[in-house]
Amino acid sequence: YYPSSFKRSRAEELEKAGVLTVDMDMSDFESLKSLVVKHKFTHIVNLAAQAGVRYATKDPHSYIKSNVEGFTNILEAARLSDPMPSIV
Repeated sequence: YYPSSFKRSRAEELEKAGVLTVDMDMSDFESLKSLVVKHKFTHIVNLAAQAGVRYATKDPHSYIKSNVEGFTNILEAARLSDPMPSIV
């Protein structure tokens, strides 16, 4: 892992540029779907994934929940949204 302050710093820079950033659990599909429906996003950028694989070798289920389940939820929330946002 790298320090979580890196992600917060990136989020701050994006916010300064007018990009809405959200700190949430991507495995919470209902909250994610509500967010996407409420804001009618045109684009979604996923910065929530676990970086690296070292921790995944110790706790593979956390990696699957964060990276696989979380990204699947993003795709599904986007698919159900009208208009459907682009995933970048």
